[in-house]
Amino acid sequence: MKRAFVYTASICVGLLLGSIGAGVIFSGDALAIPKSLRDYAIRKLYMQNGALVVNDTDGEIQFGDASEDISMGFSTSNTVVWSSDTGVTAWDLGATGASIILANDETIKNDNDGEIELGDGTEDLAFSFGTNACVLSSDTGVVEFDMGAVGTTVKLANDQTIVSDTDEEIQFGDTEDTSLGFGTSNEVTVTSDTGVTRWDFGDIGVKTGTPLFMVSSVRFCGNAANATTAVYMPPVQLSTASDMTTYEFGAAGCDGLDNTTETSGDDLLDGAGGLDVSVHGMKCGISAAGTDDTYTFQLRDDAADVTGVTCSVVLDGSAQQCEVLLDEPVVVAAGSLWAVQSAADTDDDVSSADVECQVFYSF
Repeated sequence: MKRAFVYTASICVGLLLGSIGAGVIFSGDALAIPKSLRDYAIRKLYMQNGALVVNDTDGEIQFGDASEDISMGFSTSNTVVWSSDTGVTAWDLGATGASIILANDETIKNDNDGEIELGDGTEDLAFSFGTNACVLSSDTGVVEFDMGAVGTTVKLANDQTIVSDTDEEIQFGDTEDTSLGFGTSNEVTVTSDTGVTRWDFGDIGVKTGTPLFMVSSVRFCGNAANATTAVYMPPVQLSTASDMTTYEFGAAGCDGLDNTTETSGDDLLDGAGGLDVSVHGMKCGISAAGTDDTYTFQLRDDAADVTGVTCSVVLDGSAQQCEVLLDEPVVVAAGSLWAVQSAADTDDDVSSADVECQVFYSF
């Protein structure tokens, strides 16, 4: 037996009025529209609490009261546009932990520590907002940002860019004024495709190295040591060496400078006068000699090591060189007596070999 539905005059009138904008009023949980009236446009549905679902004048579906708190518009590009005629711009996710679940089951969540969380329950990535700052963090230790394909750009507020360059550099600027390249030896290479070669270090407080034109060098030369018996070479005094050819590497003048007694093998730095001296580095060499000892050169100041100014070679019967370049210069006080000490570490007698060091310094 089929159940009969009876539509009263008031319901029919309400439905007809709905077709012209007056609305359909109902008090139940659902509204069944008879087939005979389905072609009529229902423009407003009144809920029990007085809220409306409205077919808006501009083809939107409107939620709210007459002030149109929020409306949805459907475009032709598979998108839904949310808007508000009254300036409502905040989305309230409700209680802490509330989530917006995306189609791929990823979530956007109001996190329990006041962050906006992107990801699943492991919090792959979170944003926190401070004073004029946005901090990206991860509770799971993710620290790598993948910029995607070559050429992907991060655009800054002043329209400058940071780009993943085609030659595996990080590029700054639009025309690639400056780019950084990272090598495998703890090196950063700064280059420019547009010929920019000037470095502007900005305000006071930026520390730079000593300009090259201010750096001088002084030679120390002599014969090498007999095994562990150290020899000391003084600086070659330009003011007293009338014929510098005798003080070339391996020449007679150098052969007479080394001494196993430091007080007989050190001297003042010629031309230093009463000035302190900043030492930047040292390069040393030894002629072919030895078999397997480590041979060490050490700059000395008043019979004490100058910190960090030392280098070593491994003797193998061929000529060897070593060098040291300091990150920060070390100061040798005015009036100090200078020498370079050298010796092998075990038993190689290389006393017939020639040694020389160049010490680089500035005032």
